[in-house]
Amino acid sequence: MSLLQGTPIQYAGKQAMDYVVKPSVAYGKLEDFFKVIFGVKVKQQVIYIHPLNKITIADPGCGLGIQDKQINRTEKFWNPENVKAWYSQCWVDLKGTIHEEQLKSGNDKPDITDTVIEEYLLDALQGAAGRDLMRMVFLSRMNITAADLTGGADEVKNYNQFNGIWKRLKDGVAASTIKSFTIAKNAGANAAAQELAAGDGRKILAGLWKAQAKVMKQVPKRDKVFMVTRSIYENLEDELEANPQLESSTLRMLEGSENLSYRGINILIMDAVDEAIEADFLISGKYTEPHRAILTVKDNLQVALDVDTSDPTVFDAWYERKDEKWYAKLLYKIDTQVGEEQYVAVAF
Repeated sequence: MSLLQGTPIQYAGKQAMDYVVKPSVAYGKLEDFFKVIFGVKVKQQVIYIHPLNKITIADPGCGLGIQDKQINRTEKFWNPENVKAWYSQCWVDLKGTIHEEQLKSGNDKPDITDTVIEEYLLDALQGAAGRDLMRMVFLSRMNITAADLTGGADEVKNYNQFNGIWKRLKDGVAASTIKSFTIAKNAGANAAAQELAAGDGRKILAGLWKAQAKVMKQVPKRDKVFMVTRSIYENLEDELEANPQLESSTLRMLEGSENLSYRGINILIMDAVDEAIEADFLISGKYTEPHRAILTVKDNLQVALDVDTSDPTVFDAWYERKDEKWYAKLLYKIDTQVGEEQYVAVAF
């Protein structure tokens, strides 16, 4: 099967050789949202040391007053899972297409390395792998079932690779180690009933702000970040622009500023989450928690990769003479972790 599928393209010998590539969503860099730790190849222990306090008391006299306080330590483990993307392309599948003229000649005809064809394929594959990476980091969970997905059993393999950030956050909420705020509209009976009303975005961020643990409230605002679905971001944006008395609202409409903040904390949009929910999480007429938000300390949400400071979505491509096929493959290990539960709060 050829990677180059889709609507049949009329072929009349020599003709257009360039594609007009439809733009795909750019989700931003992994490092924009998470602390990325490289070189994690096997199960690995991480030890967290909690702050020590209440060790100073009134002096009870000579030789007295030795304290028995202990440093509290907790452990977590990186347990990276293997993920793979592997595709092949047979030159025969390109016969009778606009790519036939781009093939090499004679015995080299099956070898599409160093051709425009290979360039097209690698660009398409690497873009897809990058979008997969962001979607998996946010939404993968190993216990997902066909009933959780619009596409049923066929989609499970796209989400069960490892436990992503939202799985770990919800586990923390269930265990009462992570503070949370409930978004009422997520419980709507259908997609229309789930739409946010005017002002809901600000109320969600306010609820999330209040929900955070006291120790987190002490962290400087410059060291925190909000991550929200686009529905929340645009709802907040609409509210600001609807208030002409605010100078910031006028500037937004005139200049089109893309950087929103709330209480001095920058807001990032989780576009990967939005697109995945819309495509794969519509069950019985309603979306699975279409509005979500995270408030956390920077670097607290972490991703481990087995590669060493390189992009894991770069493909290894080669021509296999025996098979008369071109192959492209990537293989890497990945896991996620929440560093300290007390330094994150979620809304869903």
